[in-house]
Amino acid sequence: MNDLMVQVDRQIQQEGGLGVHFPAEIEARFEHDIHVARSHKLACMGAVTISIYVLFLLNDWRFRPDHMPEAIVIRVGVMTPIALICIYMLKRGVSPVLREMLMTALVCFAMIFTALLIQLSVSPHSFLDLFALGLIVLVGNVLFQLRFWYALCSSAFHFGVMLYLVNAHPAPYASAGFMALMVFLSITLFSIISNLRSEKAERLSYLLLLREQLRVEEFTEKNEEFRRLASIDPLTEVYNRRHFDSLVSSLLGKQVDSRLQYGVAMIDVDHFKSYNDHYGHV
Repeated sequence: MNDLMVQVDRQIQQEGGLGVHFPAEIEARFEHDIHVARSHKLACMGAVTISIYVLFLLNDWRFRPDHMPEAIVIRVGVMTPIALICIYMLKRGVSPVLREMLMTALVCFAMIFTALLIQLSVSPHSFLDLFALGLIVLVGNVLFQLRFWYALCSSAFHFGVMLYLVNAHPAPYASAGFMALMVFLSITLFSIISNLRSEKAERLSYLLLLREQLRVEEFTEKNEEFRRLASIDPLTEVYNRRHFDSLVSSLLGKQVDSRLQYGVAMIDVDHFKSYNDHYGHV
């Protein structure tokens, strides 16, 4: 426990760096302690997110009514089952790595299928959807709070898709594509910074709590050891008078409740001094 306490103190005092990963022993304990709660939270957020994603059918009906069948297939027939599978797996229990991979894949699939829907549309208003793609980045980095490296990788993927859409989708007026790209880049950077700060704060809070738990455990162990030493004779390693008094008090208390009776036997060995003199006190 002392080694673990040293590692915890070192992590708390450590300055600089990203601070989004612990040494192996602390990382394993961290994931063990927060895994169930985090999986439950991600499952709930996933359900909320897919509901809002399906509600964007209203937007499809308003801006691309000629492609409503494709929108229904993509949003309801493809993305909704994918999201439900992810939520089901989280509820059943998965490893921490698979947990993060599932949610990262979910937001990446949302970006892919939304980009496909934009590409299918021939409506001149469809270009406006590029300004809403930043919502998918916000979902992954802020709402799901993916672990930093997963958030960074998914954000890079989203930006690559955005670059493709800006170049492939005709803009209704000059520089509109560049503006949409800059808005998306700003949302990505701000959400990444927020994601990093949130994870660092979560991990620091856990370290402070873990340090207090370790101190309580250490104090309890020492207190138990002191109690044992105070109750045992160091030479014979049998219970001493202090333990006897404590035991008698405990038994008398039980006697009042259970009406039990107790007896005490005192045994003396005759001429035991000769054994000590012959064989030695030790």
